[in-house]
Amino acid sequence: MSAAFEEAWIFLKAAFQPAEGDFLGSGANQYVYEQAGNPDVVKVGGLSTVPELYFNELLKPTRMFAGQSLIPMTEELPMEAQARFAGRIPVLSTQIRGTPFPDTGNYKRYMSDSFKNMIQAYDHPRYGPLLEALGVADLKKPNFMTVAGYDDPVIHDPAFYGPDNPRGKRSPEYGAAYAARGTPRRMGIDYTIPDRLREAFARRVDELPFDEYVEPLHQSEAPMSTDLDSELMNQALNVDSILGKIGVKNRL
Repeated sequence: MSAAFEEAWIFLKAAFQPAEGDFLGSGANQYVYEQAGNPDVVKVGGLSTVPELYFNELLKPTRMFAGQSLIPMTEELPMEAQARFAGRIPVLSTQIRGTPFPDTGNYKRYMSDSFKNMIQAYDHPRYGPLLEALGVADLKKPNFMTVAGYDDPVIHDPAFYGPDNPRGKRSPEYGAAYAARGTPRRMGIDYTIPDRLREAFARRVDELPFDEYVEPLHQSEAPMSTDLDSELMNQALNVDSILGKIGVKNRL
């Protein structure tokens, strides 16, 4: 059995539908479900979060990020998830299970922690310039977790804003994350991505292009909005905008 086949088989065995598990908790954008004896959790979110999930998965080999793989929705969602995502296209994903850090419960502390952890990520000796260019942010304590087999905590629910802060009207939680990030340094002037690091990330994008990453959404048996394709195209354009700014081309 090849390593790739074995990994895919393990993934298929671990994936489950939210209705087959138990509600574990929720964050600002996702509901989380567990299943006894399962090494992974399943999360339910909205389509607008797909770019964040994709970048999270792209960075999984760094072992700094937990990754998040999409899975098809083949059963109706539990009632609480149906209510939360009513009128929206639900997105199911699986992620390794860990123990999140406790929330500070203090807005100013949240911003301070998020900024401090962001700067530490940007200073990473190997991946720092890439993480800064991808705009990794919203690194408050609850978005980190400890995972069995990992020496250091991993980031399980990051945001990615690209080298520039997005413009336009944003929701309050995004506004707080932007404030915690501050004014980004100028890529190409204040810092650069080493060619070897950029090329390695480009190969990772080639291994997992966005269209392949979102394929499970097309395999969902539960009713999906007729706007799925156009919505995914909008998300693909968001992804390509960030990748293009750092000199990496995605395959649409």
